[in-house]
Amino acid sequence: MKTLTISDTDYSKAIQLLADNRITIESDPDMSIPLFRESTENTMNLEGQTFNLEYDISGKVFDSHVTFKDIVFKLGIKAVGAVFNNGVTFSGCTLRSVNLTKSKVVGPFELFSCKVDQWSVFTDSLFEDGLRIDNCRFCERVIFDRVNVKDENHYWYHSEVSNTVFESYVDFTDSIFDARFIFRDIEIWGDFNFINVRTVSENYDKEYRSSIQFINLSILENATLKFIGREGKKLFSEEIVLTLKKLYGLVIFKYTNYYNIPEVYRRKLNEFILTNKVIVGKGCIKYRLQTDLITHITGSLNQKLIEDMANTFINFFTKHNRINLGFEITERSANKISYFYFSDENISHEEFIKYLKYTEEDIWSLIKNEQPKRKINENLAVIASDDNRYFNYTKASLVSIFYQFQLGLEYGETLPNDLEKVMGAIRFSDNWDSLFPNLVYLLNRNFNQNNLQNNFKLIMGDYFENISGTVINRSLISDSFNTGFDTEAAKLLQEITLVVEKSGDKNATELMTSFLEELQKPAPKKTLLKSLWNSITTAIPALISNTEKVVDIIEKVGNMATS
Repeated sequence: MKTLTISDTDYSKAIQLLADNRITIESDPDMSIPLFRESTENTMNLEGQTFNLEYDISGKVFDSHVTFKDIVFKLGIKAVGAVFNNGVTFSGCTLRSVNLTKSKVVGPFELFSCKVDQWSVFTDSLFEDGLRIDNCRFCERVIFDRVNVKDENHYWYHSEVSNTVFESYVDFTDSIFDARFIFRDIEIWGDFNFINVRTVSENYDKEYRSSIQFINLSILENATLKFIGREGKKLFSEEIVLTLKKLYGLVIFKYTNYYNIPEVYRRKLNEFILTNKVIVGKGCIKYRLQTDLITHITGSLNQKLIEDMANTFINFFTKHNRINLGFEITERSANKISYFYFSDENISHEEFIKYLKYTEEDIWSLIKNEQPKRKINENLAVIASDDNRYFNYTKASLVSIFYQFQLGLEYGETLPNDLEKVMGAIRFSDNWDSLFPNLVYLLNRNFNQNNLQNNFKLIMGDYFENISGTVINRSLISDSFNTGFDTEAAKLLQEITLVVEKSGDKNATELMTSFLEELQKPAPKKTLLKSLWNSITTAIPALISNTEKVVDIIEKVGNMATS
């Protein structure tokens, strides 16, 4: 090994020789250079000196491996834009500061048993064959923003920061890891920001499932470890490992694929959520599968009923499909609730949404007194012997929620229009506008059949007394006729209304009521009106002959609303 030995008096000359690359080292061109060895036959070595001035090698190019061992850099080292074509090693050094901004290292970058008293900056640097930092201490801020760590020559090793103390701010914002990277046994005293970091899984050893690991981290008091992505580009696109040795500070996740932390590690993190030491915040996908966030501005009674409705759906879903489903409330206040559904089943997101939609159809079919079809899961097509039991429990639960809502109306704790928010806790299909009015009618019918209340108020616009009757509120009829209809149209609607009343059919009465209510709205929905009319004619076939005229009225109403 050729070694350059210098004294304290001629170090400036040595710096110039090294910086100008005027030292020639001969070596076997076929020799394989082992990684992370402190000395090789192709090394320039500065050892055991104290530099009183700033060591400035900015913009210089080094073709041989460079080693700095047991050196004191009293004013730090500056290597802005420097290129190390065969790697660089710092071992046992004490530095005031480190500035490797926009530097490039081909071959390994190593920092062993070093102490940096002030700042360290590696902004916009490229480490083509990885880096390793071990047993070091950084006393002030460390900036690794926009660095690119690769394994360009496909060496077997992984990049690693281990057994190191960070006493202040650390920043890895917008960095790229194209190789497997491990943070192991590090101690964090301040903010440690892992923000908008991109990992490229193609470039790491496939023997390992995760491209990035955080193992046995110690987060001290007043310290915060932040994992933050951005909307539309969440952090951690593949599995990661995260284990904590000590947690006295905080760990914060935002816009992060939290579910990509394996369950064995996530379970421990979730325990810290309960003590507010771990915060899974905005934009996080906590689970393998989850719906969009649903938010309602509504009072405490409706919030309880929404939660009851969701739990009813979850119990039915799990029993019905034999797969798991959960429900999580992310925010609750006096007048607001936000929640989502989730699952950790090994199915695609498209399958998950399909399960939700088909199960919504099945649960509402119970209100229609129909047998659920189980469209999505053919191997469960044969109804189990205990199905009728949980079908009845589910149906009773839905009617009970409706009954509580009715009581809330009586006591002034809710409003008629809030029913859609409560029932909307089970809303995944695309035809909700036409489905909802029919569900209201069906719930009312089941309400009476179960003798839960003899007289109650229908939740559709104005109150209706004695819902068991078949009389349509006269103010609804007159209000509907005052929306600009001609005499012929008004007369037709009045005749149809009379036919519905005389039929004694409660279903048709409720549908006609909904039809008239929709007509008098400032912007009536044509699709809803047509759906209601189809249902009315199904209940009373004698009215089918009026369909052409009624459709013409619906079209005119729609045109008036948009003009």
